[in-house]
Amino acid sequence: MYYPVGHVFPRSAPTYKPLFVSGIIYASPLEFPVTEWGWGVDFEPGSPLRLLPSQRTALTEAWLVSGDSMAPTIQSGDIVLINPSEAYSTHLPCAFQTPYGVMSKRRGVDRLGRNCLLSDNPDVPPFYELAEAVALGSIYAVYLGPRKIKRIS
Repeated sequence: MYYPVGHVFPRSAPTYKPLFVSGIIYASPLEFPVTEWGWGVDFEPGSPLRLLPSQRTALTEAWLVSGDSMAPTIQSGDIVLINPSEAYSTHLPCAFQTPYGVMSKRRGVDRLGRNCLLSDNPDVPPFYELAEAVALGSIYAVYLGPRKIKRIS
């Protein structure tokens, strides 16, 4: 089909590919194994997440969290939404690729003033191997169910 020069196409809602869970984020290094975790939301593995266009971008990724280092902000079994375009956020937790797998941590400084990756759970020690941690994106929300999310601050 051909359109005349100057034809104005109607605006339409942006279309996105279906969003599936990409993998598991370990909230703790492997030295702190998690023995039990389950799906914390109404979700069947392998089915796409249903989100409103305002709740995601074209780059949004979804990951399942295993571990309690980010509790109470992020619980084990939560599905989190990650924005890769904000990989260097300093106010939101971020997903980091490390030798131990993908971990969720906040950028921060310990009591001695050393840069590190911190957990919200005070019982989990800081992660100091910053040279081996590659930021994948900021964790901006927890998926609660079809078209429901909880924003993280």
